[in-house]
Amino acid sequence: LIRRQRQMCIRDSYNSSTIIINIDNTPPTASIISPEDNALVEGVITIEYNYSDPHLDIAYIIVDGVSTQVTATASYILNTSELSDGVHTIELHVVDTLGHKTVVGINIIVDNTPPELTVISPENNTLVNGLLTISHSLIEDNLFHIDLIVNGEVLEEYYEPKPIVVDTTSYGDGECTIEIRAVDKLGHTTTVALVLVIDNTPPEVEIINPANATIVTEGPLEVMWSIIEPHLDKAVLYIDGEPVNVTGLTSYAIDVDELDGGLHNITLYAIDKLGQDSSTTIFIEKQTLVAPPPLGVSVELAIAAAVIIVVIAVVVIFLRRRR
Repeated sequence: LIRRQRQMCIRDSYNSSTIIINIDNTPPTASIISPEDNALVEGVITIEYNYSDPHLDIAYIIVDGVSTQVTATASYILNTSELSDGVHTIELHVVDTLGHKTVVGINIIVDNTPPELTVISPENNTLVNGLLTISHSLIEDNLFHIDLIVNGEVLEEYYEPKPIVVDTTSYGDGECTIEIRAVDKLGHTTTVALVLVIDNTPPEVEIINPANATIVTEGPLEVMWSIIEPHLDKAVLYIDGEPVNVTGLTSYAIDVDELDGGLHNITLYAIDKLGQDSSTTIFIEKQTLVAPPPLGVSVELAIAAAVIIVVIAVVVIFLRRRR
């Protein structure tokens, strides 16, 4: 910067000139105040900065190579939804009239996307019991935590993806709502809900008829039973170990005439769709009836018996008289 001054004096015949030089060897000062370096951001953000130079020429912001002039401003509005998720560079360039340049920059981490959460197993409306493992996949670079919610109550928080285990025996049989909720560091939330059916109770079985230790002789024997199980898979009636599929039935007739005499066992077995089973056993006894002798034979036996009695009586009387 030069200021030129000229003086002339004719009488003394001399000339003079003055040059004033302003020296500037200092580049502009500049700084980005907000956001901080490596800040996690979303949506619309304000970039705040300051800079100074007595001979300022121009200032501009560069975001991912795109330049915007910001001379005589102290902030810049950036819509991060126009950027991809991930790391982006923001630079503030300040140039004075002599071409001195100062560049300051920061990185920001853009995250405008909620966690991508998928439950792999079990499927919705699955029948479950015991210790239930919920497998899931999660895509989220800035995870804060994962919540396990059962019937509206938050049971546990996880801070890294891993299989989630639920003890279904802590809840009654029937429908149960389980939610997995993923939350990132900016508060974006994704929730996946499952409605599952809990069954930790084996079938309840009872043979109603006949009673245990019943004695049978002939004819059909009606075996009747009760099975209480909302998720029954199969019911089997075992007669002396021989199976009869009675799924969906409540009675079965046994032909007693085909049974040998003596004890016989009857077992009712039921298993549900989760493999829980139970059984009950009773015993019956078959007794064989002895047929009465024919009528003619009975008369002959009676006559023979009477003759024997008479003979014995005569012998006894004869013996007494001889004495």
